[in-house]
Amino acid sequence: MVADATLGWVLPAGPTMDWRGTKAAINTLGLRGRQPLSEHGATRILFVGDSSVFGDGVRESQTMSDQLAQRLESRRLVDVQNGGVP
Repeated sequence: MVADATLGWVLPAGPTMDWRGTKAAINTLGLRGRQPLSEHGATRILFVGDSSVFGDGVRESQTMSDQLAQRLESRRLVDVQNGGVP
């Protein structure tokens, strides 16, 4: 975690962190998971919540947000972001 004057703490943007024995990629927005899509017209979905949404103790592919992204990506241009906090 990185100290933040407004929020108290934030996830470190960019690196992969080790969270309870599981690697968790943190994107440039400071959210867990894949980089946000830059394409205009993409459907954007933001998951928010606690450690269950973050995917505490599970691999990236096992998070709810990644599961949804995998199911939708063949149907449409969709950007699913994981805003869960550990």
